Amino acid sequence: SKMLPIHLYTAFWSSIVINLLLYILVVALIAPITVWFYEKEILFGVISVLSIQIVIKSFIVIPKVLLVRELDFKKINLIEIVSFLVGGTCALILAKNGAGVWSIVFMGIINASVSLPLFWYHVKWKPKFLFSKLAFKDVFGKGVFDTLQRIFMSLTSNIDYLFIGKLVNSVALGYYTLAFVITDTFRQQIMSVLNKVLFPVFGQ
Repeated sequence: SKMLPIHLYTAFWSSIVINLLLYILVVALIAPITVWFYEKEILFGVISVLSIQIVIKSFIVIPKVLLVRELDFKKINLIEIVSFLVGGTCALILAKNGAGVWSIVFMGIINASVSLPLFWYHVKWKPKFLFSKLAFKDVFGKGVFDTLQRIFMSLTSNIDYLFIGKLVNSVALGYYTLAFVITDTFRQQIMSVLNKVLFPVFGQ
């Protein structure tokens, strides 16, 4: 069905609330479990700070959806490139000054923070304090199974990292991750571009 303005308002506020609850879940449950599993106290702070971008990105969902609906991939790609360059540059500066793992943590937050105003700048839509239960059911009810499936796939595809980090050490995990990323990056980039372009075109 066609997405009406009430659907956009409902999706916007619902996304923020859901992601705030998710962030609380991460800090209250997932971070402590991770600390217990790996026996590394620093992981609580790393995970808690890194997960802030979950909340930041919830404000980007609707502007990005609107640009996708307009098939304006030029603006989307430009925003993502600019935010990546700014975040990456800041991470390199932090790493050079001895920030260590925190340089990677803040790279994600800076990336999301830079893309936030850029996405809003390129859309004319403004949120209103409106919410509809029917719109919520229409928007999110259809995506529950897909969301659960994505979570399951994410867990299964990353479980090797979890056990390598636990059973071997962080250095071995770093080498393993780098090797996998280098070999898989080309495929990911091609599929990402094809999915972004072809799916909305077929949808129209």
